[in-house]
Amino acid sequence: MKPFALLATILAALTAGRAGAQAVEMKNAPKMTISVTVKEEPVKSSPGKVAHKITGSGEAAYPDGASVQFGIRFKDDRKFVIRGQGFVTAGRWEVELPPMGDNIYHGLYHCQVDFDPELQQPGVLPKIAADKRGRNNVSCEQKVGSDEQIAKEREAVMAWYKEKAKALAAAIDGLKAEYAAQQTAKNRAKWQQVASATQDSLLDLDLAMASWARKRLNVMRQDVFDALSGAVLSLKDFGVDAYTAMLAFDGNPPKESAIPQTEEKVKRALDLVEQAVAGGKPPEEPKK
Repeated sequence: MKPFALLATILAALTAGRAGAQAVEMKNAPKMTISVTVKEEPVKSSPGKVAHKITGSGEAAYPDGASVQFGIRFKDDRKFVIRGQGFVTAGRWEVELPPMGDNIYHGLYHCQVDFDPELQQPGVLPKIAADKRGRNNVSCEQKVGSDEQIAKEREAVMAWYKEKAKALAAAIDGLKAEYAAQQTAKNRAKWQQVASATQDSLLDLDLAMASWARKRLNVMRQDVFDALSGAVLSLKDFGVDAYTAMLAFDGNPPKESAIPQTEEKVKRALDLVEQAVAGGKPPEEPKK
């Protein structure tokens, strides 16, 4: 089973097992610790390839049977790559995640273990003091792979972003150039030709991005991917029509235009790609 499919299965099972308890703000949370080990194992079916087996473990001052969730995500990302469930036994917890092969990037990971009162089986919460039943988590960072591997893969990701940003910039620049030319001498046939070609190129770009994401290339900057993908869709689904409406080929006065919003979305995406390629850091996570 692929890791993302496994994750969905795990989370569905966890949701189904909720006991309906409400989180309580805690002043002195029960003690939890976390440590992470990474083992590389040869992939028998692929000589020269290795799989990474990541295990989280630690102490947990909870009763036997209390469930915890251990997950990993890139330090520069906000979405868990994969997450698994474990149970407390004699004051300790351990979760071994399914082996991950070459479809996972090397890099610095944020590892986190969570105690969620809403995911406990009946009978667990009554064994915990009322003021210690709230959400609780601890985290650490763990590097997977060598510095050379990390640098090489980050370079490949950023080159991919740069290539797609270039395609997006070419699409909107070509559209804007023809739009400007139409202000001087309207040519409906020429505009329809350019608009149609632009939408085709944006559709190809959108499909390429979707295909890349499905391959589970865990991008180090999910915010960049989301911004770039959103800008492509905005220009394809709304931007081209907005430019067409403003040309008013049907003789009706144009309505309020969505052009400024679309252009701003594209600009933000291109700026974010440029910032990421230059090595800039992603925005800080919102504090909970």
